[in-house]
Amino acid sequence: VQLNLLPQTPFRCGEYEVAHRIVPSLYLSGDFVGYNSLFDRYLLFYFADVSGHGASSAFVTVMLGFILRQIMRRHIADDDLHVLSRAPEGLVEHINRQILAMGLDKHLTIFVGSIDTHANVLRYAVGAQVPMPILLVNGKASFLAGKGKPVGLFEDAHWQIEQLELPKTFSLVVVSDGLLDCLSGTSWAEKESQLLTAIEKAGHSHSALCSELGIDNIKAAPDDVSIVTVTRGE
Repeated sequence: VQLNLLPQTPFRCGEYEVAHRIVPSLYLSGDFVGYNSLFDRYLLFYFADVSGHGASSAFVTVMLGFILRQIMRRHIADDDLHVLSRAPEGLVEHINRQILAMGLDKHLTIFVGSIDTHANVLRYAVGAQVPMPILLVNGKASFLAGKGKPVGLFEDAHWQIEQLELPKTFSLVVVSDGLLDCLSGTSWAEKESQLLTAIEKAGHSHSALCSELGIDNIKAAPDDVSIVTVTRGE
């Protein structure tokens, strides 16, 4: 069920392409990604890392996938372009309520984004995502701004929406903290620096980045390793 819920990779929406790779530490993964386009204009995507490993964490990812598909179907049925123009406003709060209502003693980190492919504007929210998503422009990689609490711990939490105009050529890279466990270095700062360097060397190619980071060669990861790239112009 979990594998069937994962989106096709790569996925194209106009000038934009989204691709992902997940290497689970066990047969089931606590990392999960989703993306889709609505009305051939809005590219919606999310990246989640559920606490723990194995079946219980995988169950939360399956529920998360169903929640988001239900939301997308409702927007399509209602022809709700106005709401989509403000996405992902309120989305993380909705997920937070659903996770708390399950009573599974689980929480997750999350990054959700929406790209208006006509206006080329990215709107996003961050829920304790570590490391922060990275934007590659003109050969220079840098972390996005933003912060927010984990999902599933605080009933009254709110997540701020950040907005960014996108250039003609860029890559947005989101990786799980499990990837940093596979990189060399003795400190978190060293590993983040190594990650930025790898993204700059790989350019805008998803497959080249997976190779540069050694994801293709991971056999036994201590934690789930996941990566999502959103690119335009290459």
